[in-house]
Amino acid sequence: MKRGIKPKPRRNIKDSVFTDLFRDKKYTLQLYKALHPEDKNVTTKDIKIVTLKAIVVNDIYNDLGMIIKDKIIFLLESQSTWSVNILVRLFLYLANTYKNYLTKNKVNLYGTKKVKLPMPELYVIYVGKDKIKNKTISLNKEYFSNKSPIDLKIKVITESEKNNIVGEYIEFSRITNKLVKKYGYKKVTAEKIVNECIKKNVLTEYLEDRKEEVIDIMGILFNQDTVTEFYENEIYENGKAEGMKQGSLKTIVNMFKKGIIKITDAAKELGVSEKEFMKLAKA
Repeated sequence: MKRGIKPKPRRNIKDSVFTDLFRDKKYTLQLYKALHPEDKNVTTKDIKIVTLKAIVVNDIYNDLGMIIKDKIIFLLESQSTWSVNILVRLFLYLANTYKNYLTKNKVNLYGTKKVKLPMPELYVIYVGKDKIKNKTISLNKEYFSNKSPIDLKIKVITESEKNNIVGEYIEFSRITNKLVKKYGYKKVTAEKIVNECIKKNVLTEYLEDRKEEVIDIMGILFNQDTVTEFYENEIYENGKAEGMKQGSLKTIVNMFKKGIIKITDAAKELGVSEKEFMKLAKA
């Protein structure tokens, strides 16, 4: 495929290579075809991205949500630590997305006519060390011993064909885990990861087109432990709702002063201009 100049995508501190990659509908289409190889006629025009957006660090947001024809698909990434709580997360994401869908389409839930809903499909990509026995996990089974009238099922993907984008992303994740273990969470590690993936023809086009941006994204994520520590400390100190708002401000200002995030990302997190952010930072 031809390479071209692409505009620099807008990002925030919650973005990962996963979310950046599949923000581009070209790659989202490849993902869908990997999940549904039988659908030969789908194009990027059939794709609507419905990923939930987060405004502050602890808001509900998901990695990827898309509506394609009559399907609504969620795909999350669980990189290093496995938890069945991902079932609850996806339950909330699905409910919020359906609510947004109904509101946007001005659907009358109180009318007599049955409303139409896109069919949900829920997936998690997991490449951590834990062995996942079941390739499909159930909310009803895990939390309610199969006694609940409500259920939600997720397909867990740990392997895929090497020649599709899901398989390439899984290989990218494994290369990342291997090199991080060897070199640690450093910018030079991110550079080594990108170079090795290009050498092994893993996500080559994407990584060659956005090499510096990907290294920057990974560098930010390598500081997430620090980000989490800052955030939890501020929330603990402030406690109540108003305190939490102030805590979010102090957290982001502290992260900016420590060099963890850039001024553009800090201002975006607070929904203000860079000039207004600098005033807040000095207050």
